[in-house]
Amino acid sequence: PYLFYKDFFMEGKPAFVPSKDISLLDVLDIVGETGGVPVLAHPGASFQNVNKKDLSLLKSRGLKGLEVYTSYHNEEQTRNYKRLAEEFDLVPTAGSDFHGMIKPHIAFGSVKEGGYWMIDKLRKRRP
Repeated sequence: PYLFYKDFFMEGKPAFVPSKDISLLDVLDIVGETGGVPVLAHPGASFQNVNKKDLSLLKSRGLKGLEVYTSYHNEEQTRNYKRLAEEFDLVPTAGSDFHGMIKPHIAFGSVKEGGYWMIDKLRKRRP
């Protein structure tokens, strides 16, 4: 799979499409407008020091879930994000972020928490 990506989708390859960055708030608007349920993925890794003020703003713009259980978080971060998800009434989600050979240090199924109850809760948050 990784070689497929490198052979076709990287810059200079036949299926490459240039992209541009957009703000997180714009992403929340787009996901909500198109019927999606926005979840902030691995906040401890991608968004250093996400705090209550940040989550309050993101929730006011349509954030519905917070990835609590992930291979990126240590135990302290997991406890903190679980508490914040409860405090802000965000659905706690889980994901290993497994990407095959791109991230060989992350094993498929390495995050044991989670389940279909999370999906059910997310479905109930659809617009």
